Amino acid sequence: MSKSTEIAETVLYQAKALDLRVRVERDVLYVTGTFDANSTEQYRSVVSDIYRVLRVVPVTGASSTWGDDGVATSIAIETGHLTVKRSGCSKRVLTALKQTMGSLTSSGIDLY
Repeated sequence: MSKSTEIAETVLYQAKALDLRVRVERDVLYVTGTFDANSTEQYRSVVSDIYRVLRVVPVTGASSTWGDDGVATSIAIETGHLTVKRSGCSKRVLTALKQTMGSLTSSGIDLY
């Protein structure tokens, strides 16, 4: 098993354990968590969990992380839904994530 596949599996299993959702679109990693609306304490917990997952994925070159600051924070707290996005992640890991998610889903394994 390649290192990229190992990282992808770690991300997916860690996300599942933390009740987070992961997806990859256009070389951007999205990690989403939900919590009770208007709960600042739960919001902070979800932010911490999301960054725990993001730390597993190596960044190669220029990177940006967004979705948990300013207006996005207010909206997330009001709605109980937070998605943090990160660009600049290892393309090999992102590819392995897509492949692993596809193979687990087609095998009937629920990722969430």
